[in-house]
Amino acid sequence: MGFFAKELIISSLAVSFGTSSFQELLSMLNLSFAQSLALIVFISFYTPCAATVSAVYSETRSLKLVAFSTAFQLFLAYMISIATYIFFSII
Repeated sequence: MGFFAKELIISSLAVSFGTSSFQELLSMLNLSFAQSLALIVFISFYTPCAATVSAVYSETRSLKLVAFSTAFQLFLAYMISIATYIFFSII
């Protein structure tokens, strides 16, 4: 779902669980503080929506560059979210 509109992930989860409170949503998902921050960081840094990816392709006309930028953004989001989780788990 996030690939098409990543700004809707948290609100879609809230609607799915029938709550409007972010705290209630976290308790229903059974996420710790560090896990929830890592999730938010991952959502913030991973590949933008499909429209952005198609715009990159229309500007560059290179599937290799689109694939590389998508893979790099996923890798970067994963590494930053792991670092966030580790950091906030230690504190």
